Amino acid sequence: MISDSIHIALPYEELDLVKLNKGIWLTVLHINRIPPHIGILFDGKYFSLTIKGKETEIDLNVLIKTIQQKKIASTFTKVKEHPVFSTDHICSIFKELLNKYEHVKQHVSTCLSPIKQCFNEFYAMNSEEEELFFEFMQKLFDNKFILSYMSLNHQNENGLELPSYTQEILNEKIKNERKPYYND
Repeated sequence: MISDSIHIALPYEELDLVKLNKGIWLTVLHINRIPPHIGILFDGKYFSLTIKGKETEIDLNVLIKTIQQKKIASTFTKVKEHPVFSTDHICSIFKELLNKYEHVKQHVSTCLSPIKQCFNEFYAMNSEEEELFFEFMQKLFDNKFILSYMSLNHQNENGLELPSYTQEILNEKIKNERKPYYND
């Protein structure tokens, strides 16, 4: 449950897989958790940096099936089409950025790290590594780079409600999630 949250007044759209298969969509899994997990869809292919490593080119239908089976509260936020570069080009650069990371690690990288780098490159966002997800989304909204959102297993049609947390909480959560897999 979200105790402290940030509200972003984005228009809500009914879930539409045809629309999700086109363009760029920021994907938030476990939106009610602190922190939520962030990935990105490029023309229906999902990419994510996780504790275990990278998830690349996962088909949207597979992602949706997993979300439905596990009842994961999720949102999909539509990113404004780039005025110059195609989604394919942005995706190819994102793959290069994602490959610079091995996995999520406290004080080093989060699931948002390669996404922020991509937006810094293509949308001149100037996001710092320490910038948290809700701050990043607010900046995207303020700059009119996000247009609307859809949700699955999460009903909130009055705009996005994003959990607020600190860098310390984020790093502690990452550290605890890594324990079963790594000896840091």
